[in-house]
Amino acid sequence: MAIRAVTDRRFYLRYLLIGLVALGFACWAMYDGMIGYPNENVIRNAYAQMAEEGREDEWKDYAKEQGWSTLKPERPHGPGDIAMQYIMAGIAGFASLVLLTVVLRSRGRLDRVGRRSPACELGTITHERSDCRD
Repeated sequence: MAIRAVTDRRFYLRYLLIGLVALGFACWAMYDGMIGYPNENVIRNAYAQMAEEGREDEWKDYAKEQGWSTLKPERPHGPGDIAMQYIMAGIAGFASLVLLTVVLRSRGRLDRVGRRSPACELGTITHERSDCRD
C-alpha cells in the first residue's frame, strides 16, 4: 500500500486563496478587455467629437444625460491595451487553474487499490510496503 502523507491545511489554504485571487484577477482583466475599455473608448470618442466641434462646455450635461461620469475622459485605450488585458487574463487564468488543481487533486487521495490509505506514524513503518497494521 502507498504511504499517505498528511499535510497541513494552512498549506492548501494558501494555494486556494492565491488561486481564487488569480481567478478574480483573470475575470477582472477579461471584463476590462471585453467591456470596460471599449465602453471607455466610446465615452472618450464622444468627448473628442464634442471638443472638435467646440462644444466642450456642453460635456457635463451630455455626460449626465448618458449616465457617464462628468469628468474629462483620460487617454483612449488602444488595441495594445486591450490585447494586454487578454494576455493578463490568460496568464492569471492559467495560474489559477494550476493552483486550484493542486488543491483539488490533493484532497482525500486514494491508494492504488482504491481504498483510503491509512494514516501511519513514522515509527510504525517497518518496511517499504508497510500498511501500518503489521
